[in-house]
Amino acid sequence: MKYLHDWKPGVNFDDFVDVGDYVNWEIIDHFYSRRIIVKYNGSYLQIGPGHGFIDGRDTFFTFSKDPFTGNWVYYGRCHLGEKYHRGYA
Repeated sequence: MKYLHDWKPGVNFDDFVDVGDYVNWEIIDHFYSRRIIVKYNGSYLQIGPGHGFIDGRDTFFTFSKDPFTGNWVYYGRCHLGEKYHRGYA
């Protein structure tokens, strides 16, 4: 589990967390309250602005709740509405 208080200033989020890591609700709240919400439905969150074009489409930091544990999972930089990490532009 990754916690907001462990994310040090000056460290890119991609360097702090790996795809598939659980993140606590404070990280979700951090992005939800400080970034552009691209897509949100209570258990799925994509935030902008976009983080690079892959295959001609923008990618967004993507989080989704694990249906079994209720914990948030970081899915990486995904296209709109997806949970598939597209890599780094």
